[in-house]
Order: sequence, then structure tokens, then C-alpha cells
Amino acid sequence: MKLLAINTSTAVCSTALQVDERSYVRDELQPQQHTQVLLAQINALLEQAGLILSALDGIALAIGPGSFTGLRIGASVVQALSFAHNIPTIGISSLALFAQAAFRLYSADKAIIAIDARMEGIYHGLYELSDNKIMLNADDDRLLSPQHFQLPQGQDWLGVGDAWMAYPELMAEKYPARGVEAGILPEGQDLLPLAIARYGQHYLNQPGEISLNYLRQEVVKKSQKQ
Repeated sequence: MKLLAINTSTAVCSTALQVDERSYVRDELQPQQHTQVLLAQINALLEQAGLILSALDGIALAIGPGSFTGLRIGASVVQALSFAHNIPTIGISSLALFAQAAFRLYSADKAIIAIDARMEGIYHGLYELSDNKIMLNADDDRLLSPQHFQLPQGQDWLGVGDAWMAYPELMAEKYPARGVEAGILPEGQDLLPLAIARYGQHYLNQPGEISLNYLRQEVVKKSQKQ
């Protein structure tokens, strides 16, 4: 199995490559520089592994929600590479990556994701650890206002994301029992478990096809009109 995975939905541009039992990862904190960084990362990983693009079995992408510009950059690259080399694509929730990072860093088996979506909105997701150590969504990813954000039942949830810092007054009484890790940013190593799992479950799109999940549809519609 040879999989390339990409995340451009946050300030960190991450790429990861799985070649059979070996993995290769690149992470660069480069806000608003993903266009310059991404292709160089991909080429460096392939060179390091001694692999050519056409040998890949799939290309995975974090499809959102997240940075609108970052998501578009990642999607454009994945669409072009997968279509040119006839490689299936795989979509991964960006919020699932935050949850997977929480498991890796803090051994969290339940994570409440709350990411500042700007304009008084929160990207919200609930994730629980599966038997094969993959964080799976317990509910659909949503866009909520801070006022409508609610804690789930139970005492084992870890809060993940910067919404608690962005809206301190509105979120003051909504702290999970395990606390909040506001500074978590997913890395390339968080991409691979999710990409491998979805590939194994045959969640594959046709080459050149990838659907982004912005959640904030009014932003998409406004951009399309410009």
C-alpha cells in the first residue's frame, strides 16, 4: 500500500507518505504560504521514499472544515495529481485530524472539537476512539454559534481547539471535565492512520474527484459570485 496524505486546512502545511510499513512525514508552520510549500513537500517525500507519483494507490486530503484558501490549494493539487496519474482520492475530515492528534498527544479516547470559524461561529465535532485506535465521529461535524455549543454527557471528554480562547465569556461555563487543549494543531503523522483506515474501507473517489466540506456555505456562495 502506497498512500500520500495532505492537510492544508490549518496554518501547518502537512504531507505524509505511507509505503508499505514505512512512513515519511513533512510539517511546516507556514501560514498563507501553502502554495509555495506543498509541492516541494510532496516531491521531497517521494524522493526520500524512492517513489514516483504514478505508483501511488491513493491520495488523501483533509477536506475541511478549515481555512477556505488552504482547502482550495490542497484540493487543486490533489485533483491535478490524481487526474494526471489516474490515482483514486480519499477525503478526511479536518476535525478528525484534531481528534487523532488529541489521542496521540494526550491518549484521549473522547474529544470535543471546537475550532474558531470566525464571524461568531465554531466548527464542532465529537469523536471517539475505535478498537483499532482511530478517532471516529460520534456525530456529524457542524457549524454552531458559541451560544448553541453544548457539552455532551459523560466525564471523559477532552476539549480540543481554540474556540474556548476565541470566545472566553460565551464558553466560560462549557469546559469539559478533562479540560481543554487549545493549542493542538494536527501533524502529518495524524493523517496516516485515518487515510489508511479509509483506504482499507474502500472510501475511494474517482481520480480527479474530491469534495470539500466548508460547512460555512455562505462563504462558498459569495466566492463563486466574485
